[in-house]
Order: sequence, then C-alpha cells, then structure tokens
Amino acid sequence: MLRVVSGSVHKPQRVALVRRLARNASIVGSLVMVALAIGAAGYHYLDDLPWLDAALNAAMILTGMGPVSPVVRPAAKVFAIVYALMSGVFFLTMVAVLLAPALHHFLHRFHLDLDATRRAAQPERHRMDSPTRTLDGEDTSASHVTRPTPPRV
Repeated sequence: MLRVVSGSVHKPQRVALVRRLARNASIVGSLVMVALAIGAAGYHYLDDLPWLDAALNAAMILTGMGPVSPVVRPAAKVFAIVYALMSGVFFLTMVAVLLAPALHHFLHRFHLDLDATRRAAQPERHRMDSPTRTLDGEDTSASHVTRPTPPRV
C-alpha cells in the first residue's frame, strides 16, 4: 500500500530536525575549534613554529592529511604522535555527532512506517485481540461476552 504524505503533516518534525542539526553543528564546530587551538598551541610552543604554520599543521593532522612542516624536536614529535592518534578518533566522533540527528530522524520515520504497514496488513486481528473494558472494568469484547445457552429439549 503506497501512502502519499503532504509536507505540512511532518513540518514540526522537520523543524525539530533542523534545530537538532543546528545544535549539533554548533557543538561540533566549537569542539573542532578547541582541538585546532590545542594542536596549534602544541606545535607553536613545542616546535617553535609560527602561529599560522602551527595552525596549518594542526588542521592538516586533525583532518587526516598529515603534517605540512617537518617536526624537529623530540617533545614536538611526541606531541604530534598523541595529537594524530587523538585526531583520528576525534574526527570520526565529530562526524557521528553531526549526523546523529539525521540518522535518528530517518530511523524514527522508518519505524513508524513499519508499524503502520503491520497495522494495515492485519486490521481485524488488532481489533479482536484487544478487549474493550468499561469504566467498571467489565470486559465487553465479543470474544469474552457470555451468551445464555439455549434450553435443551
């Protein structure tokens, strides 16, 4: 069964999705700036690189490209190792945080469509299996109603 849904029905969901994506993008952007600042400070203070070259090295390592300027000092080499290992995990984590609301929205919509398909495939079964109760707690469904037995002759 194919169902056409108008765009206005899901507008609140889209607004919430855009809001979550914007929130996660701002979180990811700020965390990337912090990681870039840590890398630039490390290269600047440990290897005496100018700020621009230090930021370039940090950005290239953070995105997985590799350093631009050669690292000379042993302390800077240890920092580069730790920063490169941290950057690989950090970059993948930030991509996951950025895409999480979209994936959640997709899975939520897919799950709702599966439930609707199941209900449409077995409408009678759902009605018969769920008993109807009155406010007094009395069961009034057709399968539980006791009928008087006809007199035997």
